[in-house]
Amino acid sequence: MLGIVLFNCCTIITAFFIDDADTLAVFDLLDSIFLSIFATEIVVKIIGLGIRAYFEDGWYLFSTYIGMFLIYL
Repeated sequence: MLGIVLFNCCTIITAFFIDDADTLAVFDLLDSIFLSIFATEIVVKIIGLGIRAYFEDGWYLFSTYIGMFLIYL
């Protein structure tokens, strides 16, 4: 999962310096793919740990808030 996060960071940094609209469309697609991976991770962890144990951990809450923020954007 760390590799996915690092690759996502690299794509975000790269997209910041690109002006071509067609190339930015590819980066928007990649962003949607990463978001779906992170959302799937949240759902799998909730199923695996149970909803109570998941929301008792501060890092999982942080991850959920970040994911919800990204969906909102």
